[in-house]
Amino acid sequence: MARQEKLAQAPQMATTRSTKQVDVLAQEYARAGNLSKASQTICSTLKPALKLDTLDKLKAKNPQDSIDFDSCHWPTTEENMRRHDDWQKTKAESFSIKKIR
Repeated sequence: MARQEKLAQAPQMATTRSTKQVDVLAQEYARAGNLSKASQTICSTLKPALKLDTLDKLKAKNPQDSIDFDSCHWPTTEENMRRHDDWQKTKAESFSIKKIR
C-alpha cells in the first residue's frame, strides 16, 4: 500500500505527550548528557503544528519554481570540449610531477 493511501486512511493529528512520556524522554536526554534538550522537553508546552491542511499551507508558503530553465546561456558542446582541452593542457603543464619535485 502506498504511503499516501496509508496517510489518507489514518491521518496524523497533532497530539501532546503524556506526563509519563515527557518524564521518560527527559530522563533519556539527561542520561545522554543533553541537559538543555531535557529541560526543553519538560518545560515546553508547544504542540506540533500537524493538521490536515498543514501540507497545503506549506506548499502555498513555499511554492516550487518551474524546473524548465533557460539553457541559452549554457556553453555549447564545442565550447565545453574546448574548455576541457584547455584544462587538460593546463593540468599537464602546471600540475605535473616535474613541478612537484
